[in-house]
Amino acid sequence: MKRIQVEKPQKKKESPLPVTVFTSPYVYKECHKGTIFVASSGRLSIYAGGTLRDVSLVGMDIVIPLIGDSFSLQNLFMNLEGENLFGELKEFSLLQNKAVMSIDWRDQGVPKLKKEFWETFVGILKKESEKRPINVLFFCVGGHGRTGTALSIVCHLLEFSTGDPIEWVRKNYCKEAVESYSQVSYIEEILGITTFAQVAPTLNWKGRVFDF
Repeated sequence: MKRIQVEKPQKKKESPLPVTVFTSPYVYKECHKGTIFVASSGRLSIYAGGTLRDVSLVGMDIVIPLIGDSFSLQNLFMNLEGENLFGELKEFSLLQNKAVMSIDWRDQGVPKLKKEFWETFVGILKKESEKRPINVLFFCVGGHGRTGTALSIVCHLLEFSTGDPIEWVRKNYCKEAVESYSQVSYIEEILGITTFAQVAPTLNWKGRVFDF
């Protein structure tokens, strides 16, 4: 008499509950990592990066987080000896012997800063670099939109860039720099130029263009 093997019915595995995680595609693009050297002239050097791309403050003298919540033109800067160049110090702090200035800047958007701010800021960088070697770091979260916009403006005013400022930054820093239409328009407004650089707008979790 033959024995017949009967397979035991397997318990049906329960499907895990769906989890919705908000992720911004621009953060995970395969491009730069760490702190990237962008350009230098004399004793002034510009670096950039993103917090999610392992940017490091090591070796930096001036740190400009583009994710802060305060700025003031008349309290624009403090040099490394702690001297205040514009009166009372309010929006600056020393972090590990670094001069730090946070700028209120929404992701994918632009700051409420006029041309005079950037011209004054660049003038101070030039003045400080005459005294000593200065390493300046710009960074945001992904290291693309806000950082790329700031670099386009600052490097053009410093006369580092030639031709289209956005294309120059994309060539010398990251091909993904400057992400939104509003950022392109802001660069054009501040510098008084026309750029033909294109952007690939990021979509939010609802599939809508993420642009301010």
